[in-house]
Amino acid sequence: MMKKTDNKMITPAQIKALQACFCKTGYDADDRHHYIYQITDGRTKSTTGLTFNEASDLLKKFNIGNDNASTKIIMATKRTLAAIYKLSLHISFLNAAYDTRDEATYRMNLAKINKFCTEKSRYRKPLTRMNKGEIDEIKRQFEAIARKESKVESDE
Repeated sequence: MMKKTDNKMITPAQIKALQACFCKTGYDADDRHHYIYQITDGRTKSTTGLTFNEASDLLKKFNIGNDNASTKIIMATKRTLAAIYKLSLHISFLNAAYDTRDEATYRMNLAKINKFCTEKSRYRKPLTRMNKGEIDEIKRQFEAIARKESKVESDE
């Protein structure tokens, strides 16, 4: 059985982390491109051409996420993102009417959350491009919207 991440491309967060790692270790652009070209067997020279799994493996080589503090931050962020998604399922104008059992609907739901964040949040950018503090604030915003809708339903 094929994992869902086998064909998935690198995420923006992985790109940022890899760029920081290469910079921190003293790689210039030519060194970075040459290294990526080697590890991908000539498929790409750019970090943006890496797959999700290739980027994950490379980050592991740089020991990103292996220290306790960054692991805790990553896990807390993942929990917050999951909470935001669950809250969106209770918000009528987002995902309340949609099933979450298939991959296509799940991706559509995520796209709607990103669109909302781009258009209605104070940050005016997709959730996938926000830092931990911004994500925490979006969660609070979603909680307030869900509470308001819940109150309206109970009043009816």
